[in-house]
Amino acid sequence: MSLKEISPDLWALLDNDLPLLEDDFKYYRVDKLLDDNDLAEGENAIRRIRRALESGRPNLNELSEAYVSLFSLYFRKPQPPEMRIRYEEVRRRLSNVLAKLGADLKQLDEKAKQRLSEKAKAAQQAQAAQAGQTAQQPKPQGTSPPQQEPK
Repeated sequence: MSLKEISPDLWALLDNDLPLLEDDFKYYRVDKLLDDNDLAEGENAIRRIRRALESGRPNLNELSEAYVSLFSLYFRKPQPPEMRIRYEEVRRRLSNVLAKLGADLKQLDEKAKQRLSEKAKAAQQAQAAQAGQTAQQPKPQGTSPPQQEPK
């Protein structure tokens, strides 16, 4: 597969979509859409995609693994609309590139869904454990407001 055949999607990813998505990750870091591990994983996946595409000979395995990493990120809150649009655009273009390189997108999507499901389950368990700890903590003694004497 030559780069000329995948050129429109490739250059759109490199010049537009990936930098915008990377900026979204930095900008929305404050909102805690992703935990630190998922944020690092997403930024790493973008670097790997960029490196693979810029090499001139895209490595199917590298791109496939980065695709799964990027699209198995667990967002703690709903994505803002503009971020969701860019995220889906990266998915669409990267899917086109991978399909032209001969990747099995159905298998990659299943792998991403499985990882995402595992992350969601772990996040729910951590949240439940944290809620359980909060409920079991004893209330501090002697913190009631002082009683006023009747006049």
